[in-house]
Amino acid sequence: MNRFKKHLWIAAGFTVLVTIGGVHSGPAIAQGVKAVLVSSIDTPGRVPYQRWLYTAACTAGASGCSVAGSAVATGKRVAITNVSGAFDVGSQAGQVLTVFLEHGSVTSPGIPANVPPVYLPTSYQGTNTFLNADEFVVNAPVLAYFDANDFPIIEVVLGASNITGRPMSFAISGYVVDCSVGPCATVVY
Repeated sequence: MNRFKKHLWIAAGFTVLVTIGGVHSGPAIAQGVKAVLVSSIDTPGRVPYQRWLYTAACTAGASGCSVAGSAVATGKRVAITNVSGAFDVGSQAGQVLTVFLEHGSVTSPGIPANVPPVYLPTSYQGTNTFLNADEFVVNAPVLAYFDANDFPIIEVVLGASNITGRPMSFAISGYVVDCSVGPCATVVY
């Protein structure tokens, strides 16, 4: 009988501990549920962004060509995380070319002086002998922010006048941040 009483008291003790533990774990569970329901406005992929920038023909004989995207909507910020594309230039031995992503602004025409361009590595794909043109491609991870009324520009600059008058096409992708839900921090350059 003594043994039975001892087991009964142990069972009663565990019951009290479980009851007290359950009461005190309630706020912890509630915090876990709240953490799932509240999310950051800057979570990548929440609002995906993808645009195709295309020009049918750059000016033949020019030393550069650019293609621009549309302006970012008021109250939004676009974070571009990848740029890919292709373009042709006239075949020329030892040619030098530079490709970069830069900012344009609707409110302030011209490129803002305090916003540096993002240089994009290119890869030579070969020569199209029929067109006498060298083809290059770009595929680069980047991180560039564009605020309301800014727009992305991709520019190809050559060391000589040899744009072929052929099309250029680029795809930019990333995500949109809604700055009207929570303030977007200022981007420091």
